[in-house]
Amino acid sequence: MKKNYLFIILFLQMIPLMAQNVEANLLEIAYTPDSEPEEFIKSGSGFYFTVSDPVYGKELWYSNGTPQGSYMVRDIAAGNRDAGIKTLAVTNDLLYFRARPDWRNDPQLWISDGTPEGTNILKDINISEAFPFKGKIYFSNTDETNGVELWVSDGTPEGTKLFKNIREGSKGSSPTSFFEFNGTLFFVANDGGGRELWKSDGTTSGTSLVKQINPKNNGSIRADNTFLIFDGNFYFFADDSVHGYELFKSDGTAEGTVLVKDINPNGHSSYQLSGVVTGNGVFFGANDGEHGTELWKSDGTEEGTILIKDINPEDDSFIQNWVTENYASIGSTVFFTSNDGVHGSELWKTDGTESGTEIVIDLNPGEQSSGIGYLKSSNGKLFFIAAIDEHLDKKQLWITDGTEDGTIRLNDTKIISNYSSFEFEIFSLGNKIFYDASSDQNGIELWESDGTVQGTKLFRDFNHKWGGMPRNFMENNELLYFSAMAPQGGHQLYISNGSFEGTKMVKKIGKENYSSFAEESEMISMNNEVYFSATDQIHGFELWKSDGTENGTQLVKDIFEGLNGSMYNDEYLQTFSVVEDQLFFLANDGVHGEELWVTDGSREQTRLVKDIYPGVYGSFPSNTVKLNNSIYFRAKDQSGTAIWKTDGTPEGTEKIKALNRIQAMKVVNNRLIIIAETSGTTYGPHDLWSSDGTAEGTIHIKSFGDGIDTSIQFMTIFKDELYFIAKSPDTYYKSVYKTDGTIDGTKLVYDGADAGEHIDIDLIKACGEFVYFITEKLSGYGDIELWRTEGTKESNLQITHTEAGVYKYAEALTCFQDDLYFIDGYNDEQIWKVDQNSSNIISVEFDAKAEADSSEPPRISNLFATKNILYFVGTTERTGSELYSIIGGELASLPENVENPNQDYPNFDIKVTHETCADKSNGKVSIVASEINTYIVKLNEQTIDFGREITINDLPSGEYNLCITIKGEEEFKQCFAFTIEAGVNLSGRIQSRKVASGNYVSIKIAEGTAPYTVKLDEELIGNFMDPNIDVLAGKSGRLEISSAKPCEGKIFFEVETNDQIIAFPNPTNSVLNIISPQNKSNREYVAIYTENGQLLSSKQYDVKDRVITLQLQHLSPGVYYAVIGKDDRKAIKFVKK
Repeated sequence: MKKNYLFIILFLQMIPLMAQNVEANLLEIAYTPDSEPEEFIKSGSGFYFTVSDPVYGKELWYSNGTPQGSYMVRDIAAGNRDAGIKTLAVTNDLLYFRARPDWRNDPQLWISDGTPEGTNILKDINISEAFPFKGKIYFSNTDETNGVELWVSDGTPEGTKLFKNIREGSKGSSPTSFFEFNGTLFFVANDGGGRELWKSDGTTSGTSLVKQINPKNNGSIRADNTFLIFDGNFYFFADDSVHGYELFKSDGTAEGTVLVKDINPNGHSSYQLSGVVTGNGVFFGANDGEHGTELWKSDGTEEGTILIKDINPEDDSFIQNWVTENYASIGSTVFFTSNDGVHGSELWKTDGTESGTEIVIDLNPGEQSSGIGYLKSSNGKLFFIAAIDEHLDKKQLWITDGTEDGTIRLNDTKIISNYSSFEFEIFSLGNKIFYDASSDQNGIELWESDGTVQGTKLFRDFNHKWGGMPRNFMENNELLYFSAMAPQGGHQLYISNGSFEGTKMVKKIGKENYSSFAEESEMISMNNEVYFSATDQIHGFELWKSDGTENGTQLVKDIFEGLNGSMYNDEYLQTFSVVEDQLFFLANDGVHGEELWVTDGSREQTRLVKDIYPGVYGSFPSNTVKLNNSIYFRAKDQSGTAIWKTDGTPEGTEKIKALNRIQAMKVVNNRLIIIAETSGTTYGPHDLWSSDGTAEGTIHIKSFGDGIDTSIQFMTIFKDELYFIAKSPDTYYKSVYKTDGTIDGTKLVYDGADAGEHIDIDLIKACGEFVYFITEKLSGYGDIELWRTEGTKESNLQITHTEAGVYKYAEALTCFQDDLYFIDGYNDEQIWKVDQNSSNIISVEFDAKAEADSSEPPRISNLFATKNILYFVGTTERTGSELYSIIGGELASLPENVENPNQDYPNFDIKVTHETCADKSNGKVSIVASEINTYIVKLNEQTIDFGREITINDLPSGEYNLCITIKGEEEFKQCFAFTIEAGVNLSGRIQSRKVASGNYVSIKIAEGTAPYTVKLDEELIGNFMDPNIDVLAGKSGRLEISSAKPCEGKIFFEVETNDQIIAFPNPTNSVLNIISPQNKSNREYVAIYTENGQLLSSKQYDVKDRVITLQLQHLSPGVYYAVIGKDDRKAIKFVKK
């Protein structure tokens, strides 16, 4: 998804204004979280639906079937909140729906014509079902007088009213199951004689009972009944009080409403109707009491109502006769799901005959089911969802023409069909279907399919507010390397050439949902590769390198073996230095502490330079630089910090000179520049030293002002001189200095005393032919001045300041093509540019919206430049924190992935399945070759031959080495390492706290597979996905926690509820509430005594929710006792004020 945004650049000097246009690109990386589209309903040439938007929450949308033609209709629940919309019906191009603008109130009936102004509340009533009929909608609604009755609406408030009071009184008739047949509205209602079939022609006089099927007034039709129309009749299941629930048909008259067949005789039911209709009849599942639930069909006659085939002679075939989505038809062929006891639950088809009833395909070979469901026929194609993984938790979209060869998987994105938070749907419009699917990249979003693999794709990502949060920027070969949040979770290594297509993850290092890139790690370039600290969760944080390709990204060496890791990750910044094609870095191998290591990029040549501080403490080396073919660095031994020198060998590593608190080391003019604290102060290092690399040639140049905030800091190198900020030893004003490493060459460039008051200088940057710095007066906030210099006081030029209206605070000084860019830290939507040729300051302002429906410009937090690209991090509420680019020249090419050296040989797809539970030893590895051959696989010491694919089962947890060769071709060999992760037993920590109403139990699951089931004395409390569970146990008993896998075991906990009584408020002015947790009766005796034991009153009080309320206004101030109960008496003291 490439997005170009237009910037306007305003040239603002102290005087004139100019403008130019610049294009910026959003390089979006992360597209989660979920938008969970649902509530699809067709209207006109498009459809309404609901979707969760990052700015507006879950609201009503409309689409014409294209991403560009999809828009939010109206923000009903203001702000980022869920409007609780349920679409009900469409008639006369008007949508009727239920919405809840305010969560504190009940939902209301709304109407929409697809425009914001045409979307309004119709009536403050809460309905759950509606049906369009003759230009109006009919629905059930409740009021205090009539109960739940039949209502109607013509789309106006006054036309939304009670239609007919079918059942007199306040009980209501509860109409449901609306459908239209032969121009008449049919529904199920209860007029006092049970739930029966009713009809209406749209008038109150024409609304009547069709037939009292059950004469005992028990009701004949269930509330969730299905009606199927075939050949001039509609079919349903009903109970006539004689035959149980059996198949009926009706032509809409009392005489034409008859039992078709008593399928399960002797008063037993064949359950309820669910199925599909073709030209050959009604197909449905039923149980005749002999064959179990199997597939039946009916032509409307008793003789023509027959069992098609006993698919599973040993048991039920598990035809789900209550799930309509498990049936579909194309022409005269009916598709359904069934289990024959051999293949598991799979896709079947029938033409209505026993011989024509057969399995279409066994997607999961053997007894394992494929979890098929949601059959949908569209344009002569059958779509369905199925899972072929071991645990059936990755359902995907499939299509079939009714043959095994014509059954294909359309996409490998995961279908989410079991979330309680939203309903999965497959919706058909034109020649496409629309459905929800979940991908690592986008989360749960709307997808579309035309029935081809190429035409099955993401329709639109509506919710992508969780940005990539890019960081750790580094240039290498004109390309940007950085870390960002990967779709699989956690920070990973990315690369970009400034274009959307050229921005991608280099490699997923380690496991899913884990960050692999160290948060506190530099990246550095050496020999066209970048080096950084990362973990693959097999090894700890160690040294990695990358050439920008997946194959070229690899661990250099596991220095501290195991998960310990040799690198910093969180508390300190992991730094690197490159000197003469050697990378120097700090590492801890677990033996020598933090010491200096060196590598040429190979595992063999990655080694400890010298153990400077013997033992586990380490010398903490830093500030590695090169001078005269030697490496210099700062380190600490038993005597303190010093300048050290090395040639990369232990013998060639020696101490040069001890200096206290060395803060920085740089090289200019062929000399070392050292910032240290050698004046004996307790404040920061403010002493400047210089060295030729020898002890004798190490001299003190100058000491600067002492005191708070006096460290020499913020350094930049310009024309072989070091520029830095320090306090003047004379005036104690912060000033800009430069040095070439000599006493005479150390000069004042900008005197802070010239500002007339104390200033702060904390930004300095060399760019092009100038050094830029920013000053800020400390008296009051925001008086900022931007300066530049060529190195002399005479060349200092104030470019602009806050009073000119340019900026209020500056940060992130960045040099791009010899022009200076920075961010206004006060107004973080603003980038500024200083033109080196004219000293003009230029305002870079967004003129385009971050999204078509959002006016929010990105908030800018970082700048970084490569040769031809200026990058910045922008954050919006809609896209989160993402990377943007301004292209200023030709784009660099991304590196190509290094081909496998055995590229003429087949590749292998290797999948690892971990242990399901602890000590089960049921891990496995599956190998699929790209072509058939005679392969030999060696797994540890086991050798097996195979042709194209093989699965090796019953593997215990642990690390494995697997090598594959081809028989007769000894030169071919491919080896892989993998780990079978150990299963776990359910474990966790349980804490309880007694409260008035029972025990508040806090459960923290440490290991185990969700969902977690919590029971108290076998009584279900709930099922939970979150491992942090809080429940209230209202009684004593045994708490039982189990996971999704029975083999993980259970956790038990004994709950003891509070048996103490509580009184509040205590002291009280008038009313005293007493809670007795063990009291479950409706009435209780309470006696009131004085402090001396005199009985004042004793009588029964009402108990409501275990609370007894006493009115004590008549009592005088003092101390009293309340005694509760007659037999098991409990007393509590209270004070009357």
